[in-house]
Amino acid sequence: MFWRVRRTLLYVSGGHAASLILGAEFTFKGLSLGANFQKVASQNLAGGRASAGNRMMVHVSLPF
Repeated sequence: MFWRVRRTLLYVSGGHAASLILGAEFTFKGLSLGANFQKVASQNLAGGRASAGNRMMVHVSLPF
């Protein structure tokens, strides 16, 4: 996809990505530990010029 701006082609990004997500969270006496993993199921970003990778997130939560 592109836009024409002052006789110059300007390429724009866009598209879609869908992920499969698996995660868990555990709590013990106020301490919370969790993690999730996101796997790319399908994608079409910036007309195929960009790609999203798999990602993982880990968190720790402490009350104060």
